[in-house]
Amino acid sequence: MRAAGDPELEGRDLISIGATNYGDRPTTLTHLAFRWYATWWKRIRQQSDKTFLVPLPYPGHLPYKLEVGEEWNGLTSQSEEVTGLATTGHLICELHHVCSKRPVKGRVVLRNSPPKRQ
Repeated sequence: MRAAGDPELEGRDLISIGATNYGDRPTTLTHLAFRWYATWWKRIRQQSDKTFLVPLPYPGHLPYKLEVGEEWNGLTSQSEEVTGLATTGHLICELHHVCSKRPVKGRVVLRNSPPKRQ
């Protein structure tokens, strides 16, 4: 996604992350991370080749208390390295929270970007 209307982010490519609390109690979002797996087999075995931590997602902050039914949205930069990782392997976004030992995961899919072949 390309930012527009905010002078601080104008013209930059960004990754948008969203979370909604569908549970029956509040939770606290604690960490935002990305893991990259070169092959699907490494992803199945949970053997990441690279791990990235996003300390300050824009415009939100972490930790963040997410009430029942509330939504949280964050942005982070989409660098050339991230674009390459997302198109050549499995780039997974992980949102950690206090109600589970396991993070909520989702694969990063870039729109309007042809996949690169290895």
